[in-house]
Amino acid sequence: MPVRIGTGLSSAPDPGTGAEQAAAAALDRLAGAVCDICVVFASGEYLADAESTLSAVEDGLRPSQLVGCGAQGVLGDGREIEHGNGVSVWAASLGAGTATAFHAAVDEADGRTVTGVPDLAGAGGAILLADPLTFPADAVLHALAPRVPGVPVLGGLASAGLDDGSTALFMDGHVVRGGAVGVRFDGVDVVPCVSQGAAPLGPELTITAAEGNVILELAGRPAYERLQEVAASLDDDGQRLLERSGGVLIGLVVESNKPEYVAGDFLVRPLIGADPRTG
Repeated sequence: MPVRIGTGLSSAPDPGTGAEQAAAAALDRLAGAVCDICVVFASGEYLADAESTLSAVEDGLRPSQLVGCGAQGVLGDGREIEHGNGVSVWAASLGAGTATAFHAAVDEADGRTVTGVPDLAGAGGAILLADPLTFPADAVLHALAPRVPGVPVLGGLASAGLDDGSTALFMDGHVVRGGAVGVRFDGVDVVPCVSQGAAPLGPELTITAAEGNVILELAGRPAYERLQEVAASLDDDGQRLLERSGGVLIGLVVESNKPEYVAGDFLVRPLIGADPRTG
């Protein structure tokens, strides 16, 4: 039996109802196949009432395994909900393959020893969703790489938390706090794809005038003129990258007033356009 994938997305006001709708859409696309693994991402009220959200998804899909996390925004079914309430459900029937969920944590005594991550040798791939505050994802991946060469590990960092400030991770219909949740796949060919990347070009510039989402000035000059100056000042490699990029993105500082910024300190978003008449 081949692998089947079903997805569902909802932004209905009531988390229980919306989660039911998303789960039903995912189930419909499984076309009668059993749900072996379900991955859930929740934002807004769906995250605030995570237990109801997860209960509705479990009732609708009856997954053998379930993981997920809170998010600032969710996407699915060709749509994206960047703000507000949303739940995204990804469900898979793996045919002859299997999925095994796990919860990993860092030993509080030494802050380094990681427990709960299964041996990934021979796996088809894995998903890892980590709490960035309590789980050293980079260190774990570096430690895993030499032992499991060629095994793709996909995932990301939970980006939204609960009212008590803790990061929300989901496993088997419950909210777990701290560490990471993940899934080991066996007997399944996992082919990773990544979204476009971004590279910084030119100096950091302070927005000195704006109206809504329209940037009027950068560092005290009309924004359009300032960007032209930056583009003209780039070296040959920078010029080639700009020419081949197909569009300019803007990196917005997430946390201001730091002494210096690195790549992870910026939220990258596309520019809609520029008006040379107004700058």
